[in-house]
Amino acid sequence: MEKTLEKIIGIAEKFNPVSKLLPSPFRLSLIIYALIVLYRVNGNKVQIFESIGVAIFPAFFIAYIATIGPHYLNLLEPIEDISDDAPELGFFEELRQLKNHQIGTLFIFIPIYLLITYKLNKKLLHKVMNMISPH
Repeated sequence: MEKTLEKIIGIAEKFNPVSKLLPSPFRLSLIIYALIVLYRVNGNKVQIFESIGVAIFPAFFIAYIATIGPHYLNLLEPIEDISDDAPELGFFEELRQLKNHQIGTLFIFIPIYLLITYKLNKKLLHKVMNMISPH
């Protein structure tokens, strides 16, 4: 009986704990915020494929909305008070819009995207930098 229990414990120790499998609280809150903003941009409609893209790449979506339609980022402002046209969604449309707003892309999109991406992947980047140039 003890050998069986030891085998089970040995197998269980090989797996990562559940806390390492779940995303960080920052990533979860960023995904939820990005999905809420997507819901506001879509006019209170849920689009499954767009939602999946936003959940996978929340930094890109938030930086894009900050560049093209920053009013949608303010969750306290009612949608009815926003007079601008809704930003075009879809990956290729988003890239086209960023190409058309070159100054905004340079000074708004790139810094926001890099900052959020750095915050999301800080541990991984530090591990890679330590492997490249150990102290």
